[in-house]
Amino acid sequence: MSGAGMSEEKRTACANCRFFDRDAGDENTGECHRYAPSVRFYRDMQAEIRWLETHDDPSLANLSHWPDVGPSDWCGEFEIGERC
Repeated sequence: MSGAGMSEEKRTACANCRFFDRDAGDENTGECHRYAPSVRFYRDMQAEIRWLETHDDPSLANLSHWPDVGPSDWCGEFEIGERC
């Protein structure tokens, strides 16, 4: 969509940011890759680790993540362009 008829907020939305990584299975969600992933903190980390050890899905063991964002979200770190 051309920037001429678009509001500033829509132009600087996550969907247009180079740091936005849209989820493959859901066009309404994605991750912000502006900074390195952060560690997830759980109230009972030992219990969480024990639970993860009982499941065979390696993706469940990922205790770090990028922030989940929507395509219409925005922040002060916006940079236009395609992802590298």
